[in-house]
Formats: sequence, structure tokens, C-alpha cells
Amino acid sequence: MATKRIDTKEEAQKLKQASPAGMTYLVVTETVEEWKRNNPPEAIKQKALRVLETNTNEIVAKLLGFKQEYGGRWELDHCNGRSGNSPVGVLIAQLHKEAVDEWVKKVVMPTFSPKDLDSIQKGMKSDFDYQFKSRFRQLVLAHAEQEAQRAFDQLKVTGILNNMDELTKLIEQTD
Repeated sequence: MATKRIDTKEEAQKLKQASPAGMTYLVVTETVEEWKRNNPPEAIKQKALRVLETNTNEIVAKLLGFKQEYGGRWELDHCNGRSGNSPVGVLIAQLHKEAVDEWVKKVVMPTFSPKDLDSIQKGMKSDFDYQFKSRFRQLVLAHAEQEAQRAFDQLKVTGILNNMDELTKLIEQTD
């Protein structure tokens, strides 16, 4: 369904009086047009450059996959890539690609203090330890399940277990 352009104040007034939906449509379209007038592409580009230049160290660290925790501690960001995937994020990225490209060419990589580097190293070690223990636990459980299934399969005799003596002997053999 095509939308009709409202060219006169009289047409707008008729639409307002016609229905609440008409009034809502009018308010939304007027608001969008006003936003477009107040935010031309060059103004958006300048705002983006100010934000980028003000937050250079934080942005580069996040691009590298780190996040800053409370107290200024840096850690690996497990949820890196969450932001920027919305339609608005995609639109803004398209509008600012040129400005971001210019800015990236001038970026000087941040230097981390020894305290920051120590914090990053501790965070990485903690993450490694947690992942190692978690994966090791998964492998042990999978192996135990295989062994239990093997033992159970040896006890089957036409769909039923022989007797408790055979089960005890088999368990003692696998220990």
C-alpha cells in the first residue's frame, strides 16, 4: 500500500481528525523529517569522529577483544561482537565508514601500563584454567559413560542381567 504525501496543513489537519492512527502517522513522519533536517550526514560524521577520538584507547582495546571491568581491570571479552549487529548499528556503520577509515589510519596503538598488562595476563590465565578444568571434566564423564556401557553390555544375557555375583566380579575386574 502506497503512502500519500501530505503537502498542506489542511491535509494534515484532516488526517489528525480522521483517526488516532492518522494522527500517529503524522507525528511520526514529522519527527523523522525533523531528525533528518537536524542530523545531516556531515554532522553525524563529525559526532562520530569526536566519539572515536575521545575514546581511542578503549575502542582499540575492545577491537582487540578486551573489556574493562569494574576497578579498571582488563579482561578478555567473552561476548565480543554483540554490539553493532542491529539494523541501526549496520546503518550507522555504513554512514561512517569513510570517517572511521580516516580515523583508523591515524590511530596510535595504546600503551598498557604494567598494571594493565598484569591484569590482562591474570585474566587470560584464569580463563584458561577454567576452560581446561571444564573440558577435562567433560572428557572424564564421557569416558566413564563409555566404560559403564561396556560393563553393562557384558552383563546382558538375552535382555536381562545374569545375577549379582557376575556384576560384582565385573566391577572388581575393572577397578
